Amino acid sequence: MRGDRHVVLGVFSATLLLAPWLGTLDPGFCLSAVAGVFIGSLAPDADAADAAIFRGFSGGRGLFRRLIRHTVLVLPLVGYVIRYGIYYPVSALLWICTLGTIRPQHRGFLHSLPGAFATTGILLLYGALLFGHMGLSLPLHAIVFGAGFFAGAVLHLLADTCTRGGIAWGFPFVPLRLAGSFPGGSRDRRPEILAGLLGGGTVLFLVAAPLGMLPAAVAPAGAACYAAAIWALFLHDTGVHRV
Repeated sequence: MRGDRHVVLGVFSATLLLAPWLGTLDPGFCLSAVAGVFIGSLAPDADAADAAIFRGFSGGRGLFRRLIRHTVLVLPLVGYVIRYGIYYPVSALLWICTLGTIRPQHRGFLHSLPGAFATTGILLLYGALLFGHMGLSLPLHAIVFGAGFFAGAVLHLLADTCTRGGIAWGFPFVPLRLAGSFPGGSRDRRPEILAGLLGGGTVLFLVAAPLGMLPAAVAPAGAACYAAAIWALFLHDTGVHRV
């Protein structure tokens, strides 16, 4: 699946879940979380040299593309840190421990739940070391960013599960692979439909409580259930199955 689709699905999922909380949460935390999701939704593709995380989004039409054109300055930095500071060292360790059985590959370690945990943890460790070098502790906003980054990576895995190539969620410990029928090309508009449903849900839950359509106490759970249902529908529609 293309990088821009991963970003849209990840960010819209995040804004949907955050929508009921926008009146109570610190805006800085919300921005940190969404920024983390934005970058995390591209992070697993750091195992591919031609991935969007290495070049950012510099062209195309539309307001969204114009807003994110500055990612050409930020995303490559994060991408190369992940590729050379996390992916290659961990892949080398796996290669040594398995006597060459497991080699670096696209949709390998980074496209797994252990990989998402490891990438997030090591990035936060690098951040803590950087701030520690300056005599500072890791700020809470960075931890929120890390949580968003992990969520974005998991959403990336969820989307790639729907593709024909699929992913092994438990790699390298569990070889079971899940795949769907989505071809990954631009002609299949199902990701755009999914994004539209997620975006529409964001608007709905932004106004539901203020307009009295839904009690504020149940709005967060409602948003979570709505997001889960929409993603479950997408997984079902793409026929996700064991490979």
